[in-house]
Order: sequence, then C-alpha cells, then structure tokens
Amino acid sequence: SQLTVPKESLCCRTYIPSEAPGVTKYPAGPWGDHHCDSPLDLEESLYAAIEQIVPDAAFTMFTGDLVEGVQWLTTRQEIITDIDSVYSHMKGLDLVYGAVGNHEANPVNSFPPAGVQTLANYSNQYMYDRLAENWVQWIGPEAAANTASRYGAYSVLHPGTNLRIISFNTMFYMKENFWLYTPVMSWDPSSQFQWLISELQSAEELNERVYILGHMPMGASDSLYDYSSYFDQVVQRYEATIAALFFGHTHRDQ
Repeated sequence: SQLTVPKESLCCRTYIPSEAPGVTKYPAGPWGDHHCDSPLDLEESLYAAIEQIVPDAAFTMFTGDLVEGVQWLTTRQEIITDIDSVYSHMKGLDLVYGAVGNHEANPVNSFPPAGVQTLANYSNQYMYDRLAENWVQWIGPEAAANTASRYGAYSVLHPGTNLRIISFNTMFYMKENFWLYTPVMSWDPSSQFQWLISELQSAEELNERVYILGHMPMGASDSLYDYSSYFDQVVQRYEATIAALFFGHTHRDQ
C-alpha cells in the first residue's frame, strides 16, 4: 500500500477526529516518527544509552531546541515547563554544556538584541533566567550569571583542564529574527562578537583550547551573510586556539 504523508507540519497531533490515537492509518511507533516531536520514551532511551555506551564521558553538549515544534501554540509558561523538564531528565549525565535554540523563544525566532526597544511581553529575559537556573548545576554561579545577563551566552573552563567551553547565542544572526531589521542594522547585536573576541583573546594568552557551542551554524542558509562573514573572520584569527565548533538546528550532524 502507498504511504500517505501527513499534510500537517507535525504528525501525531489530533487536528481532526480521524487523526486521533488508534484511528490513524499509519500511527507512529513507540519511539515516535521523523515527522513528530521526540516522545518522552525516546528522550529517556537516549540518556540511558549515553550512560550505558559512554559511562566515562567527560561531558555532554546540548545545542538547544527543547520546546515542542508546534510553535504557534506555545506560551511562556510552556517554554519554562519544557526547559525544566528536559534539563531535569539530563541530570543523570553528570555534566552538560547547553546552548539556546531558536524554539526557546515565544514567538519562535524572536530574540530582541540589546538596544532594541520592545514591549515587556516580548522580552526573553524570563527564558535566559530559566536557562541559567537549570545550567548553574553544571557551569557554576559565575557562568550562570553571565547566561542571565548576556542573553544566553557564557564562557567556562572545563574542570581540571585547559579546555574552555564558549556557548553563544546564534539567534542574533538569524534571518527569521525580525528584531534585527532596524533602520541601521547593528554589526554586532548585543556586542556578542566583542565579547567572543575578548574570551578568545584571553584563551589565546593563557594557552587554552576552546570549544565553541551554538545552535544555528554560522554560514547556514538561515544565517545573515554579513554576520557569517564576521564570525568566519573571528574563527580564522583564532584558529590556533579554537579546537572545534559544535552546532545543531539543521537536524543533521554538525
């Protein structure tokens, strides 16, 4: 028989009665479906597999996007609930370095940079604060305070090594973040490039190595070209210090 692809953007949702559980012609399996959000069983299985396969892993990196994919139905409270839920399930991984994803905002992709006047109900401070509260157990109070005050970015030295983890907010360079389109666009939203350069310069002087962690890959089709060029210049300048770059967003290995 021919497979019928759902017309909706996400499956496993009861948009009409004929799509209710037990009625659908091609229901998702126990671990979900590629057209669906990841179910809790799959999430818990992932963490269990990590603990079983690499029990001595030094740390885990999570590149963001933990809020459900039906972004037109999300609310601030749901984002807070999802952040708490996902990171509570990661506690068995011992040490996690996280990054902020575009779905962590409500509305999705909405990340007002510093200096842009917005109504209070469009501020993302509640989300940065919540991430900081969840990350403090892994990155410590100083880096968590930076997360809250620096729009989701932080820099921390991995314990007992000369490896520095820098997590920065790539949503300030995303085409779909319409807060960026001011009459004179900022070349450095929220001064994040300036902060990144200062952290890399310090790491270079201290002979540290750096992992840079973010959500949207710079240079991807979702990234504004000028910002990708600026980031590339930074990476080229500090190529001897930067050991690796880690991103998500594309749903492919990055």
